[in-house]
Amino acid sequence: MFACMLQSDGVRALNLSIMSILKTDKRYSIDLEFTGEYKEKPKSAKQGQIYVARFCGKWIGKATTKKEAELLCIFHDDERTVKIL
Repeated sequence: MFACMLQSDGVRALNLSIMSILKTDKRYSIDLEFTGEYKEKPKSAKQGQIYVARFCGKWIGKATTKKEAELLCIFHDDERTVKIL
């Protein structure tokens, strides 16, 4: 589980949770992939690419930024943890 830390200027990134999940659980991956969608495009990507989060190779979701894709991994991990409990 993770704890969200609030600051006066808004919600702080969940850096500790992101780092711990992505470094310790190698089943998660985040890559730029061609999706065929040309509406949304990250700055670091070519046209038609978007960040895709996967768990054991299965699609979790897509995001326009790497941080958003990392959050998808955190939410997926929390969802799996709740189902186990």
